[in-house]
Amino acid sequence: MPPLIDRVSVPAYLSGAGAAVRAYALVGRSLALAWVQNPDHCLRSLAGGQAVQPVRDAQVIVPGVPAGVCRVEWWDTQSGLVTRTDELRAGNDGLTLELPELATDVALKIRW
Repeated sequence: MPPLIDRVSVPAYLSGAGAAVRAYALVGRSLALAWVQNPDHCLRSLAGGQAVQPVRDAQVIVPGVPAGVCRVEWWDTQSGLVTRTDELRAGNDGLTLELPELATDVALKIRW
């Protein structure tokens, strides 16, 4: 059986001033795994007792997801539970995800 993930793709990674979120994705033949983080939710802010402001109205595009219908599972990384499942449509440029208010991070499993 061929592996489900055959390459690593990180073109949606954002960094530097003005980046709303930090995002990584692994894209395979029929599955993508992604992790999106509020960049202010980090060890420095947690250890310093700083309040983290949630990121609102952010978007991430996962390139490499073929056009068509996808099933997206949203995972709470602290509990390890699926919090939401959506059927979304990817376009020719990949899958655009409208992120929920993000205080910490979220993991995603995307199948097509």
